[in-house]
Amino acid sequence: MKLSETARADGARELARTPRGERTAAVRRLAGLYGCSPSTVWKAAGAGGPKRRREPLRPEYRQWAETAAVIASRSPDPKRPDGVADRRLPLDLAIDAGIQSGELPPEAASMPLGTAHRIVRELGLDERPGRTTGPMRADWPMQALQVDGSTSHYLVVDEALPDGDFVLKAHHRPYGSGGYKNKPVAADRLRLLSVGVWDMCTGCVRARYVVGRGESAPVVLKALCEVLRPTGDPERPLHGVPTDLWSDQGPLFKSRAGRDLVERLDMTLVTGAPYQKTRMGGIERSWRTLWGRFERSLVLPGFVSILLSELNARYDEHERRENRRAARVRVDGRRVSRAVAFTALARRRPEPIREMPENAFETMAQERDRAWVDASGIVRWDGEFEVKGWHSRHVTARRAMDGSGGLVLTDLATGERRQALPYRPRPYGEVRAAPRTPAERAARRVSATGADPYAARRPAASVPLPARSAPPAELENPLDASPPPLAKGEGIRILQQAYGLPIPEAARVQAERLIEEEGLDREGILRLAQDWLALGAASG
Repeated sequence: MKLSETARADGARELARTPRGERTAAVRRLAGLYGCSPSTVWKAAGAGGPKRRREPLRPEYRQWAETAAVIASRSPDPKRPDGVADRRLPLDLAIDAGIQSGELPPEAASMPLGTAHRIVRELGLDERPGRTTGPMRADWPMQALQVDGSTSHYLVVDEALPDGDFVLKAHHRPYGSGGYKNKPVAADRLRLLSVGVWDMCTGCVRARYVVGRGESAPVVLKALCEVLRPTGDPERPLHGVPTDLWSDQGPLFKSRAGRDLVERLDMTLVTGAPYQKTRMGGIERSWRTLWGRFERSLVLPGFVSILLSELNARYDEHERRENRRAARVRVDGRRVSRAVAFTALARRRPEPIREMPENAFETMAQERDRAWVDASGIVRWDGEFEVKGWHSRHVTARRAMDGSGGLVLTDLATGERRQALPYRPRPYGEVRAAPRTPAERAARRVSATGADPYAARRPAASVPLPARSAPPAELENPLDASPPPLAKGEGIRILQQAYGLPIPEAARVQAERLIEEEGLDREGILRLAQDWLALGAASG
């Protein structure tokens, strides 16, 4: 279809007035108005054909971007022994550093960051692989979290302080080709690890730097439980127990104790496939950018050492800035920050966010399926433990992850639980069959001297409105040695069997009330039956 001279002139004037970036939409609108194809409008207006290079409006941008790229390339790459920096300092931080050092004029701060990235790409100074996976999203905050842990690229543990803090020092030597993250380790082989979570709905992030012997299940889960507790900071709102927890084929997947804790927290563990990181692209991409951006910025102040507490304080501020970025979703059609989107959408969840229990990590336990209690009441698991009243039976043994304390045994036949303490032989001649008296137990209590119940507390200046949340659900503790509560009617049945005689109706009602109010267990009910029998024998 050919256009008239009037239509050709009108189309040319319309495209001349249209700014760059909006000409395609204008051509489509004119094609619909004239009833022709967009290519006809391009040809009629004389605006098509091969791409023509035009003179830049701000030629100084090219020089500034090239200088910023050179500054960014000074960041050392830990995986390249030849010194070539593939993992560069972020370009916006390089521009700020160049302005502070005088290599760039103050006017460089007004250069659009997108323009600087485009110039660096055109100059061939920033070669990055393209995206290979599509976006993965969740419908609500805390519906799905991705968790990841990594060893620090540039920091190593130098010294452990008596107060529990650690001194960290920078390590800039490139890694050797024979090892993975081959840095020197401190005493007890301590390493600096970073553990973080990423919300698949809003993109909100939370992370923590910890010290451990490696990326093991206890280290990762302890940091995860700390990260998922509320901070009270409106710019770091991510907290609670997620519905699905995405993890790679790491310690959470391989550890039996870790899987047990995840199941008791009512979380579904979603694992990826070996050697296929595209399924976990959200967490891999996010944390490779976020942690790398933070750690590579530490070379700018030129520090030699830093405390772990100071590092976490610096990272908290970095995390606040990251959560001010645009969220992955819009709220009521508006683009807001990640923190605002998390708080707003959390109030619209079908159900409130479940808070993380305070003692979640303390309930994590190692388990031994089938242990034997010998005739002397001794069970052996990396040592000898004594359990009173049990002998010659098979049990399930559980203990804390650090091996401290005793064992909690569960009888495989009856399901009853008891605690086994480390076996200590009694001194010669000591016979201790009766329990300690109340005075003896009181003498061993810890004194509360030094407590100040009337210490002044400074109230907060402002209290932010928290997201709607539900109280933490009751978490079963496998390390609890107390017997399970009796079912309704079970106590009076045990009393009847132990007493052996008919119980009058008035006495039965009184006994049921006593069992319910005092919370008597099986042993208490048996003692009550013995008291009744002794009272009957004395009165008869």
